[in-house]
Amino acid sequence: RSSDLDGGVESDSHGVRSKLKRLLLKRPTLQALREKGYIKDQVFGCHLHDLCARERTFVPRFVQKCIQTVESRGLDIDGLYRVSGNLATIQKLRYIVDRDENLNLDDGRWEDVHVITGALKLFFRELPEPLFPFNDFDKFISAMNITDRNKQI
Repeated sequence: RSSDLDGGVESDSHGVRSKLKRLLLKRPTLQALREKGYIKDQVFGCHLHDLCARERTFVPRFVQKCIQTVESRGLDIDGLYRVSGNLATIQKLRYIVDRDENLNLDDGRWEDVHVITGALKLFFRELPEPLFPFNDFDKFISAMNITDRNKQI
């Protein structure tokens, strides 16, 4: 009787495996899903070069909007980039930015400038490669050691 159970489990397991294999083989590629518009490229966690190329800008739009907002209403606030904003609100802002929804930082939901600075810090933290790329690190160190300011640039 135990041999019947073992055989049943083994054949059922094989059926599940074959169904799973068929499902995975039919699954569309990530590129195909992007082309059809089911998946949009995100802003957070994206390579800076790719994001700027996609937006056809030198500075990502999200970064530009954050800086403009901070400059217009937050430069007189103590601890501007030190004080944390509400994490749940920062995540809501991130969600809207990543979903390519119309971002209006003057909306009342983003009245706390610390939420905007927190989202901007999160954006930079989640870059796959640092703002100063690894392959240019030695050049930055060499430039910092130059005493003549004109030659540093």
